[in-house]
Amino acid sequence: MKQQQYDEQNNQTVDVTAIPSLTLQAQSILLDCEGFEQGVDVIRNQLLSYSVKEYFSRLLDNHGLQTSEVVRRADLDKDYGRQMLKGERLGRRDYYIQLAFGIGLTVEETQSMLSFLGIGPLYALRKRDAAIIYSLRNGYSLIDTQLLLDQHDLTPLGDSEDDWTDFAKGTDNNTFKTVDMEQKLKNVRDFDTLNESMNDNTTRENVNTYFASLLEARGLGRRQVIDLAGLSDKANLAFQLLNGTRTARNRDLYIRLAIAMKLSLDETQSLLKFLKKGVLYPLKIRDAALVYSISHGYDIDATQKLLSENNLEPL
Repeated sequence: MKQQQYDEQNNQTVDVTAIPSLTLQAQSILLDCEGFEQGVDVIRNQLLSYSVKEYFSRLLDNHGLQTSEVVRRADLDKDYGRQMLKGERLGRRDYYIQLAFGIGLTVEETQSMLSFLGIGPLYALRKRDAAIIYSLRNGYSLIDTQLLLDQHDLTPLGDSEDDWTDFAKGTDNNTFKTVDMEQKLKNVRDFDTLNESMNDNTTRENVNTYFASLLEARGLGRRQVIDLAGLSDKANLAFQLLNGTRTARNRDLYIRLAIAMKLSLDETQSLLKFLKKGVLYPLKIRDAALVYSISHGYDIDATQKLLSENNLEPL
């Protein structure tokens, strides 16, 4: 769904969703800058101060709303919410979803907003996200959405996000796809009914096959990658991650493996998205450092050095 706004100054209709995502813009800056510090300065003082403010300004105009009303309906601190809408401050994913309810966005508009911000869309196969999609699609208010989440023992919006719990397989053992789940959410009348019809075990793609293809393409073995990733002291865990028999809550381990395999930035983002760990978000300075390192072919030691020099937590 397009979100359009008439630009009187240029006498044209602007498609809000056509603006490149902040992630892509920030990645481009980090690729072209002379140094990491220069790239961070451009992102902070040029990209954020203009792009986010412009995006939300058009979005609010499109819905005929004022900043104060949106922040109130989103149940955010008035100063914090205003700063988020003006691009003066970054918020967590939950806070932007709250803003979606405050503005009254559709599912499609919410997904476009999250895509623009580069913080990951709502995944229909994640139970918590499915409940949020259901709420958006049925026009729930924020408080009604919070009640739905609470009824299903899911973390309310605004709190620390819970461990992701996926819907798993039906009784016929066919793995549900995102598009299938989105269709179910469009048609179901009651989220309780949907919840009861699904299992709660985690759905896993074939992680072993995914990593095997990456390793084969580079002529690398698992042991070699584990050593290059600096995970020799956690070799057993690393082997399990590569084989898909175990998952890590901390995505840093996967980023170490990506650097060890010398994945490109696009490949690293695809890996993290596949694992549902959230892509690197270069508007966060630590992620920006990792984007810079991966884009410039740094190994683990060089990456750790860059993080240390900028007083950032090491991998």
